[in-house]
Amino acid sequence: MTASKIHLRTRALAAASMIALSIATGAAHGQGGETHFEIEAQPLDKALLEFNKQSGAMVMAPQDLIQGKTAPAINGQMPPDEALARLLRDSGLKSRPTSNGVYTVTLAAAAAGDDRPVPFRVAQAEQATQNDGSVFVDDVNEGAEVEQMIVTSQRRPQLLQKVPISVTAFNADAIRANQIESLQDYFKLTPNVSFSNNGNRGRNQLAVRGVGNIGGRANSFGVYVDGFNIAPTSSIRTFDPNLVSVERIEILRGPQGTFFGRNATAGAFNIVSKKPGSEFFAEAEAEYGSFDSVLARGAVNVPVAEDLLAVRVSGYYEHTDGFIDNIGPAGRGSDFDAYGVRGTVRFTPNDRLTVDISIRHNDYDHGTNAYVVRDPVTLGVPDGPYTIETDREEFALIQGEIITANIEYDFGPVTLTSITGYIDNRYREFDDRDNSPLDIQFQDVRNNLKSWSQEIQISASFNDRVELIAGAIYADDEVTARSIRARGADAGGTNILDFDQMEESTTWAIFADAVWHALPRLDVTIGGRYTESDYTRTDNNILLGSMTVNPGQSVNDSDFSPRFVLTYEWADDVLTYASASKGFKMGGASGIVPPGASPIFDKETIWNYEIGVKARLFDNRLQVNAAGFYMDWKDLQAFAFDNPDDLIFFVQNAAEASTKGFEIEASAVPVDGLNLTFGAGYLDAQYDSFENARVGGMITDLGGFGLPFAPEWTVNATGQYTHPLGDYLDGFLRFEWSFIDDTFRNFDAQHNFEVNGDRTFLVPSYNVVNLRIGVEHENFRVVAFAENLFDENYFTGIRGATLVDPHPRVFGVRVSVNTN
Repeated sequence: MTASKIHLRTRALAAASMIALSIATGAAHGQGGETHFEIEAQPLDKALLEFNKQSGAMVMAPQDLIQGKTAPAINGQMPPDEALARLLRDSGLKSRPTSNGVYTVTLAAAAAGDDRPVPFRVAQAEQATQNDGSVFVDDVNEGAEVEQMIVTSQRRPQLLQKVPISVTAFNADAIRANQIESLQDYFKLTPNVSFSNNGNRGRNQLAVRGVGNIGGRANSFGVYVDGFNIAPTSSIRTFDPNLVSVERIEILRGPQGTFFGRNATAGAFNIVSKKPGSEFFAEAEAEYGSFDSVLARGAVNVPVAEDLLAVRVSGYYEHTDGFIDNIGPAGRGSDFDAYGVRGTVRFTPNDRLTVDISIRHNDYDHGTNAYVVRDPVTLGVPDGPYTIETDREEFALIQGEIITANIEYDFGPVTLTSITGYIDNRYREFDDRDNSPLDIQFQDVRNNLKSWSQEIQISASFNDRVELIAGAIYADDEVTARSIRARGADAGGTNILDFDQMEESTTWAIFADAVWHALPRLDVTIGGRYTESDYTRTDNNILLGSMTVNPGQSVNDSDFSPRFVLTYEWADDVLTYASASKGFKMGGASGIVPPGASPIFDKETIWNYEIGVKARLFDNRLQVNAAGFYMDWKDLQAFAFDNPDDLIFFVQNAAEASTKGFEIEASAVPVDGLNLTFGAGYLDAQYDSFENARVGGMITDLGGFGLPFAPEWTVNATGQYTHPLGDYLDGFLRFEWSFIDDTFRNFDAQHNFEVNGDRTFLVPSYNVVNLRIGVEHENFRVVAFAENLFDENYFTGIRGATLVDPHPRVFGVRVSVNTN
């Protein structure tokens, strides 16, 4: 039997379930009485067949939604409604009776209250029966249509195509196919998202639709792992860990104030980890590549007690010699070592309660920041694109723990969810700032973040006409930082800047979001979040020998962030939406400010107005999502540098800014075996008014100037062709391309370019092409790859005399095995 037939046999079992379920006799629901059920834990499609036999009810279940899911065991006397609800409890699905006397199975948050047919495919070819009675479909190709994806972008399971938000999502298969390891990998495949790297994984500068951390002490976007925000502040460098045992990544563009709260003015990144399951599973992966780069990672799932306790443990190790050689006295190049381990326990004492507890630790040791000097001849560095010479050893050390506890209890009409999270993240970086063999200047930075939050959510459905999610959250963040910048022995050996600071903030909020199914195809969504936060900063600063003590600057902020959405389904696979949503970023205080400037800066707010369309066309062989937007930004927080040495940097509020543009994403299966994706984003981002901007110690007007980290165009495309090789293997060839337009590091750079034509701080546009070729089976995969195939001389950041994060061409081989 070929590999494709083996896979399709599994698909056909679900299809056979659909046939059996949809033609079952005895349509009575049994709502008036109880039935004794004895159904063991098993795949959901088989469990639904068993439910049908024992209840005599008729169930219609979409094949694409039930395939690959499992159902818990149920045993006892109960109404069929309750039995079916228990079988679907962990699947993200729900059932409802229709007027023609059958149960239909849909997504838990799907529109209800109308009798529209539930779309599903029974099969695409004739069925054949094996001697053992099993069924397989001989000619169905799994790539015959664009895959549907379930996301939780609105804190509830929904099909991506039903979510009225501009979202890019990667499931486990897409993460594997694109070899996504870090933030940069999936941002390259996301329209209107840009990033700048400052030399190691703990120093990423991100922006979505031109909105990013160009100022302020809070993040402009939320980074959520299993519902917990792991990056509440921008002043801490949270390590970007290797992605292992990840079920899904979602990038939400535009302010997400209602669902994700404070500091989500740019959007939210939602990372969902794989949870322990009821069957034993193990997987391992190893890679070797250029510069002696090694990656090893794996996971094992163990059902400790059937239907009660399961454990999943995963981990990874990374090493590379790095591509930058340091021939100076310091010696250390851009090598790094990283490892991490994560353990998750799932406890299900009954059919209604689920408890997930996760603990993870990450450790990262990076050598010289990944930069090269712009002018090696002037600085006395020997020729060579990846050679530097410094007198002091540079390094970045990041360690951290993340603990989460997610508890869900299903009361029937109401589901209660608790999300508890804690992070302790420690960062230290030593930097030779003069980038030369002379001992002129260096910097030592240490940051520590401790943060925890407690969130409670309630979700309910009322008469199948209104769906509600409401909740409350309390969060406490504490950041301590110490930074020393000093002259070395060759420049006098004195301290330039020595500061010690502590930032503390507490936040509480209440929120609600309701979807009213006003008409069979029209939904009206109204939501909002009210937030209050208290922030305090204390400092002890020494600048050029002058001591400044800040006994405590306090800021209290409050905000109401509403959301309004109209969604209309023109057909089952064509949806349009129009939305208006608000986000806010809390204010704060600066440590050292020049004369006449205020140490306090206000909160910033942003309104996003968006229209979009989501469609699946040509028998689901083409999927297109597009959105256009206009974002109105008030009291924009921006860093200001008050002297040429950047010794005084503080935060001020720009008056107004705006961004407008569009993004489009498409996936297609034009012929069986060929999968194509395309994404493009256009952005026009500028300051509408900024009369008091400080550039190089002078006050100037930046009104009409562009925003930093806002490339005009971002484009990406992928193509993969898969073909059977003999009876057991499939071969594939994969092509990836991404383009990012010119960007600027900060508004000083934008000003100097537009006024003086200075391109010193311009990060030029670049194209990157990756190629992958390999073979795969159900239980293993081997792929050889070339990244930056044409050896494009590009970099993603810039800092004065250095070009940061250059990317040479790399080759490698990766092998994966599993027990599936």
